[in-house]
Amino acid sequence: LHWAKYKNKMLSHYNPTFGKIHTSLTVLNTNETKQATILFKNVFGIMGDKHYASANVDALLVDLIEQCIPNPALRDEIFCQVCKQLTDNPKPESVERGWNLMSVLLASFRPSKEMEKYL
Repeated sequence: LHWAKYKNKMLSHYNPTFGKIHTSLTVLNTNETKQATILFKNVFGIMGDKHYASANVDALLVDLIEQCIPNPALRDEIFCQVCKQLTDNPKPESVERGWNLMSVLLASFRPSKEMEKYL
């Protein structure tokens, strides 16, 4: 498998029909990586890229924020995940929801100094 041909897609919109992401987009420890891949489901649901019958958007958002507030490493990961879903996203409604999500996240907690310059 030649990784170079896939690296450009790493940070662009991920189609949720393929399932969740398999690893974090940032460098995290094992537990945080597992948590990040699970939280990507919340990003899908909040942005409307995937609909979950048992979850509402408000609950997904609260869960996402509550898990990120005490964990600065997860915050940067979630910022990257939202950026990933915004990049080349073909659905205008999803893009609008993504920018709304980004503003709520930025109002809820700060990115690291390293991430701040990219947001």
